[in-house]
Amino acid sequence: MKRNVYGVAFLCLLFIEVGIAMFASHGIIRGFIGDVLVIPLLYCFLQILFKGPVIRWALVALIIGFIVEYLQLVNILLPWISTHPVLKIVLGSVFDVYDLLAYSIGFVWILIMEFRFGRFHRDPRNKP
Repeated sequence: MKRNVYGVAFLCLLFIEVGIAMFASHGIIRGFIGDVLVIPLLYCFLQILFKGPVIRWALVALIIGFIVEYLQLVNILLPWISTHPVLKIVLGSVFDVYDLLAYSIGFVWILIMEFRFGRFHRDPRNKP
C-alpha cells in the first residue's frame, strides 16, 4: 500500500516537473520551485524501489542532488549534456548555490510531510 502512495506522488511530481520544464521559461518557478521539487521526486522514486526509514532515503536523495550540483561545478557533466538536450534539462548545466538551498528545502519538506502523515518508521530492532 505504501509503495502505491509513493508511486502516485512520484507521478504527480514528475508531471509537475515536466510542466515546469515545458511551460516555465525562467523565473522563480523554473529556477527555484522546480529544484525544490526534485528532491521529493527522487525520494519518492527511491521509496518505490527500496524499503527503509524515511530519513535514510531522504538523505540519499539530498546527497544525490548535492553530488549532481558539485559535478556541474567541476564541469564533469558538460561532455554528456552538450550532446543530449534531455540530460541538460534533467541534470542541469550551471552550478548555483541557490540550487543547494532549494534541495535542502525539498529535503525539509519531505521530513515535514512524512511526519505529518505519520510515515516515519522506527527500526524494529530498536523497540523501546
